[in-house]
Amino acid sequence: MKLYPIIISIFFSILFSSCVTAQVEAPPLNLTQKDIFINNKMKSMSLNDKIGQIIIIASDTKNNTPYVNMISKSIDSLNIGGICFFRGSGDIMLELNKTYSKIAKTPLIFSIDGEWGLGMRMTDGYSFPRQISIGATDNDSLVYEMGKNIALQAKAMGIHINFAPCVDINQNPKNPVIDSRSFGEDKERVAKLSWAYAKGMEDNGVLGSLKHFPGHGDTEVDSHYDLPTINHTKGFIDSIDTYPFRYSIDRGAKMVMIGHLNIPSLISDKKLPSSLSKEVIDDYLRKELKFDGLVITDALNMSGVTKNYTDGEAEVRALMAGVDILLMPKNEYKAVTAILKAIKDKRITEKDIDSKCRKVLELKYDLGLFSETKKEITLPSKELINQAEEISNQISEKIITLVKNTDNNLPIVDRNNAKIAIVQLGIEDIKDFTSTINIYNDAKFYQIKEGDSIHQIAKELQDFDYIITVICGDIKKRANNNYGVSKKAIEDLKFLEKDYNVILALFANPYSLIQFDSLDCINSILLGYENMPYIQKALANSIFGLIDVEGKLPVTSSESLKVNHSLKYDEDIMYWANFVENGISIEYLKKIDSIANKGISLGAYPGCQVIVLHENDMIYSKSYGYLTYDSIDRVNKNTIYDVASLTKALSTTLAMMKLYEEDKYDLDDKLSKYLPYLKHTNKKKITIKQALSHNAQLKAWVPFYSETLKDKKPDPLYYSFNPSAMEDYIMVCDSLCIKKDYKSEILKKIAKSELNKKQGYVYSDLGFILLGEVIEVISNMKLDEFLSNNFYNLMELNHTSFNPRNKFSLDNIAPTEMDDYFRNKLIRGYVHDQTAAMMGGVAGHAGLFSNATDISKICQMLMNEGEYKGIHYLDKKTIRTFNKTYFKDNRRVLGFDKPVKDSKNNNSPCSKYASEKSYGHTGFTGTYFWIDPVEKITLIFLSNRVYPSANDNKLSKLNIRTSIHDLVYEGIRDSKKNKSIKDEK
Repeated sequence: MKLYPIIISIFFSILFSSCVTAQVEAPPLNLTQKDIFINNKMKSMSLNDKIGQIIIIASDTKNNTPYVNMISKSIDSLNIGGICFFRGSGDIMLELNKTYSKIAKTPLIFSIDGEWGLGMRMTDGYSFPRQISIGATDNDSLVYEMGKNIALQAKAMGIHINFAPCVDINQNPKNPVIDSRSFGEDKERVAKLSWAYAKGMEDNGVLGSLKHFPGHGDTEVDSHYDLPTINHTKGFIDSIDTYPFRYSIDRGAKMVMIGHLNIPSLISDKKLPSSLSKEVIDDYLRKELKFDGLVITDALNMSGVTKNYTDGEAEVRALMAGVDILLMPKNEYKAVTAILKAIKDKRITEKDIDSKCRKVLELKYDLGLFSETKKEITLPSKELINQAEEISNQISEKIITLVKNTDNNLPIVDRNNAKIAIVQLGIEDIKDFTSTINIYNDAKFYQIKEGDSIHQIAKELQDFDYIITVICGDIKKRANNNYGVSKKAIEDLKFLEKDYNVILALFANPYSLIQFDSLDCINSILLGYENMPYIQKALANSIFGLIDVEGKLPVTSSESLKVNHSLKYDEDIMYWANFVENGISIEYLKKIDSIANKGISLGAYPGCQVIVLHENDMIYSKSYGYLTYDSIDRVNKNTIYDVASLTKALSTTLAMMKLYEEDKYDLDDKLSKYLPYLKHTNKKKITIKQALSHNAQLKAWVPFYSETLKDKKPDPLYYSFNPSAMEDYIMVCDSLCIKKDYKSEILKKIAKSELNKKQGYVYSDLGFILLGEVIEVISNMKLDEFLSNNFYNLMELNHTSFNPRNKFSLDNIAPTEMDDYFRNKLIRGYVHDQTAAMMGGVAGHAGLFSNATDISKICQMLMNEGEYKGIHYLDKKTIRTFNKTYFKDNRRVLGFDKPVKDSKNNNSPCSKYASEKSYGHTGFTGTYFWIDPVEKITLIFLSNRVYPSANDNKLSKLNIRTSIHDLVYEGIRDSKKNKSIKDEK
C-alpha cells in the first residue's frame, strides 16, 4: 500500500514532464513553407556553420589554381555565406561561380561592387556614366531603368547583390574616395536618384545596398587607408547626411552598408568607427530611423577599421553593434575563431548568431537559391547590352550642362555654313565627338599635344567663326591631381580665349570648373562630365541645338558656380535650331514666324500653335501670341483649343475606321439600319458612305439653338439658370443648363428636316451628327468612351478630351467666342458649336478639344498607315479605303477633305504643293491639319480665331494656314536640293 502514493507521484511527474516537452517542441501556429524550411536548415547547421553564413569573402576573378583552391577551402571549411567578385573577365567570373557553387554546403550569395554597372569590376562588362554625371539630371525614371538593366545583367551572371548605390551627399571637393561615386550635394536629388537606382535593381531580383551610412560625403581621408572624421553635428547629420538614407528606408530599402567613419557627435568612443558602433547601428539606424532590413559592414579589410583592431576583434565588435553580415574580413579564419571566443566569453550570444544567420538564409530563400531548379548562368545578352546603350544615350542627352553662354553664343544654328575649328588640347580619344560634329559641318580638326605650341595654329584659327576647344579630364582622378585636367591645357586655353570665339567642350569632373573660373573671355562652356562615346555625341549635338541643354551642376565647384547652376538656350534660337535639324534654312523659319505673327497683329487670332512633321520627326513646334488679345497668359505647347470640325476627322472618322475593319458595318449600309427613327423619313436611303463624303443631300446645318430662344434669350421651357435636379440637365455654359432630353429633340428635327433639292456635295454637320449616333449604337458605348478606349488613352493624348473642364484647368484652355446671341457669355471650356453644346458637349461633328502635340500623334499614326510607337491602331487597307473619292464632282473622301485640283482661285484648303494623296480637315474655330503621305509632310495649326467674334474670318482671308503650308514644302524641297548638291561635291 505504501507503494501506491509513490507510483501515483511518478505517474504525474512523467505526465507533467511529457506535457512540458510537448509544449516546448510544438511548432508555432501558422508557419509558412519558408519558415519550416529555414527552421529545418538551422537545425542541421552547427554554430560554426551559422557563423560562416554571415560572412562574405572577396574573390578576385582570376584563373589561378592555388588562389582558387584557397578560396574554395574557406567556402568548404567555414561554410562561407557569400562571395564578392572583384576585377576580371566575365568568362572567368562565370567559371568561378560554378566552381565555388559546387563546393558550397549551403548555396552562396554572389555579389559585386558595381556602382556604374558590372564594368566597374568586370573587364569586359558594361559601364554606365558615373553617379556624379547622372546627378546632373532629375530624371529618376531613367535611373530606375539603369538599375533594372544592371540587375538583369547581374542576374544573368548569377549575381544576387550589387553593393550600390552610393547614397553619400558629396559636400567636399577634396573627398578622395566618394567624389564621382555620389549623385552630388543636393539632398533631394541624391535621395530621389538613389532610391530609383536601388528600386530598379530590387524590382528585378537583385538586392541593392545603400552606402556608406551615415554618410561619407564630407571627408578628406580615404577609409581604405585610414579612419576619416566627420565633424558634423547630430542635427546636420539628421537633416543632410542621412536624408537620402531615410528617404529610401521609408520606401522599403532592404540593405544598408555601414561606413568606417569617426563621428564624434554620434559616438562616445572617439576611436571607434561607425561600422563597429552600437550608437550608430542599433540606436540610430535601427531605432531612430526604424530600419529593419539587413545591415552589412563596409569591407573589413580596410585600414579605416583594421588600423586600431586586431584580426577578428573588428568582426566581433561589428556583430555586437548590430551588424548582420560581415563583408570581407581581413582573415575569415581568425574572424570565426574570435567570434566563437566572444560567444564563450558571453560578449555575443548564440541567439544573436541564430538571428543573423536566419536573416541571411531568408534572403537566400527569397532569392531562390534553395530552388531545385537551377538557372543556367551566362554573360549578359546582346539585347541587354543594346538596352544599356540606349539608356546611356538617353542619360547622356539629359546631363549636358550649359555652364556659360555669353550673348547667346550657342547653339550654332547655321550649322551647315558656319566656319568651325575643333582644337583638342590633349591626346584622349574624342572620335565620337568629332564625327558627330562632322555630320553637320566640315569642321577642321587640330590637336595640340603636351610638347606642341598653340601658337603654331594661331594664324589659321583667325579664319574661323567658332573655335570648339576640347579638354578631357579623368573622372578617376581627384582634387590633388586637378581632376585629370593638365596645366598645359589650361595655359593653351588662356591664349585662345583672348582673341577667338571659344566654345569649351569640357569632359571632366564638375569640380574641375574652378580652374576655369578666371577665364572671363570664354564665350561658352558645355560640361559633359566624363569622356564616354554617348556623352561625346550628346555634347556635340547640343552645340548645334539638336538636343536641349537640361543638365544642372550636381555640386558646387566655385563661388560663382553653385549646385544646381544651369543655363538654357534662348527659346527662339532653339526653334530655329530644331527647324534647321532637317536641313531647312533659317530663312524659311523666319518667314513662318513672320506670317504667324502677322496674323496676330492683324487681329486674325490672338495666338496659335504650329507643328510640322517630316518623315517620322517633329521638325518644328512653336506657340505664338496669347490666349486673348488683352491677356498676359501666353500660348504654350500645353494650351488646349476647341478644334471644332476637326472632331469629324479625329473622332468620328477614326471611330468609323475602327468599326469598319472590325466588320461591324458596311460602307453601303443605310443609316436607318442603325437609327430606326430614320426609316420612315426622307433620309431612309442615305448610306454611311454618303454621310462620310458629305454627299447625302443633307442641309449644311440647322440653327437648332434659335428655336429654343424666347425674346432672344434662352426659353425657361428648355433651360434653367439654377436647376434643382442637375441629373435632368446638362451644362451649355456657366450657369446655363438645358434639359438632358433635348438631344432627342435635335435628332427628331434632323430626321424631319428637308433635303437639298440636288444630289451632290454639300458640307454638312447633320450627317456627322447622325454618324456619331451610329457609332454609339454599333459599339454600345458613348462616342467619347469608345475613342478614349481605342485611341486617345492608348496613344497617351494627355491634352485631348470632350468636355475638357472636367479634366483640365480652365487657365489652360483657350476661350472661343464672346457669345452675344445664345449663351450671352464668353465661351471657355464649353464647346463653341451651339448644337454640340446642346447635345452635352459630345457629338459627331464637334466637341473635341486638343492641342497640336496630341493631334500630331494621330497624324503620325495615320501617316504610318495605322501604327504609332509600335502599336497597331488601324489597318493600312482601312486608311487607303477611307482616302478614296466615291462620288463624281466631290473631292471629299470618307471623313477627310482633299486638295482642290487645278485650283485657279486659290481656294484649295491646303498648300498648292500638296500631293493628290494628301488629306486633312479644317475647323471653324481656326484649326487645321493636313497629312501628305507622299511627301511625308504634316502641318498642324490651331488657333482661336473666333475670339472675340466669329464674324470676320481674317484667318481665311489672309491665307495664313496655306501660306505657312507652302513655306514648309518649299523649305523641305530646298533642303533636299542643297543636300543633293552637297553630296555630289
